[in-house]
Amino acid sequence: MYVLSTASNGGSGAFAPVAAIHDALATLDPNILTTLGEENWPFDRPLDGRVCDYRAPMFFNHGKPEMIFSRGALIQSSRFHRPKEMPDLTEKQGIALDAIQFVAEQVQTKIEWKNGDLVFFNNKRLLHGRDAFTDSSGVPARHMLRLWLKAGGWDCSLPEALQKRWNKIFRGVDESTDDEQKQWPLEPDST
Repeated sequence: MYVLSTASNGGSGAFAPVAAIHDALATLDPNILTTLGEENWPFDRPLDGRVCDYRAPMFFNHGKPEMIFSRGALIQSSRFHRPKEMPDLTEKQGIALDAIQFVAEQVQTKIEWKNGDLVFFNNKRLLHGRDAFTDSSGVPARHMLRLWLKAGGWDCSLPEALQKRWNKIFRGVDESTDDEQKQWPLEPDST
């Protein structure tokens, strides 16, 4: 993330290591980790843009704890629209989601952004968020540039349930196409 312009008030960054969240949840209630690892979490960000859902685990462990956490992709709120066709979370999933949020707030580190700050992090091993903010007229509005990168030298293993989505994001095409077409397009999509 690159900070082009900070907010007039608020907007601090918050970062919480997934390993610390894992350890705290293992102490608090190990059953929560089991729930987070089940491949039945209904996310509403489909690969093809249609109103449907896909199922994936929230938490996985390939030698190091990792998490795909997006509360907005799982619940209805004033900020996120969840299609009515989407299944609701189970009671166990709701408890696990709240536990992640509670523990993340306990182990988080806050960052007061400055214009020009640049931070690289592994989105599977570090949860991130921000405080509420306001912009003032007459000064530039808060503007953060986000870029998703796939670093080939890093451990990028994923559970099978997430591999197709990862390939769609970073290759830009369906799994059924040949290798030559699995590159980023040179021209923007006109749709």
